[in-house]
Amino acid sequence: MRMLKSICAASLLSFAAISVASCSSNSNEDEIPADGLTRIRVTMNSLNTRLGYVDQADGLITSWTRNDAFRIIPDNGNESQVFTLAEGAGTSVGTFVGTAPEVGDGTYTVLFPSTLQSVEEFDTFSFAGQQQDGSSNVKGIAAYHTVKLAGTTSDYTAFSFANAVQSSVMVLSFKKLPDYVGSPTQITLTADENCLPTTNVTVSNEITLKLVNMTASPTLTAYLVLGANPGNAKLSAGKQLKINVTGTTGRCYKTFVMESDVVFAGDKRHVINISNWDLDDTPIDKDIIVTVPSFGDGVILDDSNTSTGGNTPSFGGGINIED
Repeated sequence: MRMLKSICAASLLSFAAISVASCSSNSNEDEIPADGLTRIRVTMNSLNTRLGYVDQADGLITSWTRNDAFRIIPDNGNESQVFTLAEGAGTSVGTFVGTAPEVGDGTYTVLFPSTLQSVEEFDTFSFAGQQQDGSSNVKGIAAYHTVKLAGTTSDYTAFSFANAVQSSVMVLSFKKLPDYVGSPTQITLTADENCLPTTNVTVSNEITLKLVNMTASPTLTAYLVLGANPGNAKLSAGKQLKINVTGTTGRCYKTFVMESDVVFAGDKRHVINISNWDLDDTPIDKDIIVTVPSFGDGVILDDSNTSTGGNTPSFGGGINIED
């Protein structure tokens, strides 16, 4: 029968600031659980962890949610084990229950969520097909947030997620959307070079977010999750990033030219603010269902002042692009 164990860790998410929270011990930690399971207590601060996202100016504030779970995979090839939230839903302190993995003298890898059963599944996890239901709805983030932590010792009872490899989120904050567009149905990001993380190890020049149950409005806030991709998600100086909004009756777009290299790195909260739009010159027939937006040919005149590169926003060190 295994001893009850405690673990100190930073959270699974750090879209804002990362910090290591502390675990306090109590007299019950030396008792042997009657069910023979290992209990892991994970503590995180208010700016970290997984579900229950609330987006504020200083970051994504989150808390543990019912059924949250992570997987510990021994690097020696022994069977992986899943630890599931037992106590602490709705708070920043959670107690997780599971069977102790047979790590031996080796190291281990932690994957979140627990549905990821191998490092290969984490690497090839696709961020295509994302959908948001209504403006400012953050619930869709949960289905695409992934985390990988490589342990450096055999002690899985005391690890921190501060150095974990994990996905990022891009907050698309739109204002003054033209009436011409109608109800938004899709946002497409297209870059001059492959820089947008569409898996945790590969990048592409385009990614889309489908929008459902939207109403025609001059404002829209959307959340797009991107892969971790350490080191290969760079958009070079002089290259362009085009944001295209497709609606029920029209399209609009904005093109940014990078003044310096930018990196859509994992573990960040990137922000793009747009309030001055260019209109596509081709209306959309209301009777046609548009699945792939088209882009107008010709010279793009951009009167925006792009702020990119060396400006590090206070909400988490991601990219902040404003027009």
